[in-house]
Amino acid sequence: MTFFEQEERLAWLLADDAELSRQCELDFHKASGHGGQKVNKTSSAVRILHRPTGITTVSAVFRSQTENRHDALAKLRFRIALECRAAPAAPPETSALPSLSNKTTYLPWLAVFLDFVLTETPVPGLSASRKEKLLRRDPDVWRFYSEWKMKAASSDGGEHG
Repeated sequence: MTFFEQEERLAWLLADDAELSRQCELDFHKASGHGGQKVNKTSSAVRILHRPTGITTVSAVFRSQTENRHDALAKLRFRIALECRAAPAAPPETSALPSLSNKTTYLPWLAVFLDFVLTETPVPGLSASRKEKLLRRDPDVWRFYSEWKMKAASSDGGEHG
């Protein structure tokens, strides 16, 4: 687990596309797969490497390079929230939850919530069943957590629960 400063991570999560792109290496290439001749003629697929974290994301969903860049940056922000940890400070609010669709409030909340969950720091007033419910709200977060839990259990003899 790699730790970063909370302010630094928050800046990455809330940065606009242009600002976040300046911290990245962008690679444009021709996509493969469905799409016919258009796929083979234009370099619309985007691969992004975020230099500070080493996280790479790819998008080739759209026919437009601009849309793929926007999609890859959105994926990057999500992966930063999932994978970049900071030392737990103030516990996350668990009564009034941010909407999953409002990324400017959800991703910072998720990052802080995972700081506590993945470092096994107790959140005051948060039961194990409520923690599981919060993790299950977003299927991608639940998948990430389940994989992390399996890796942690295999590396320390199954002590995570």
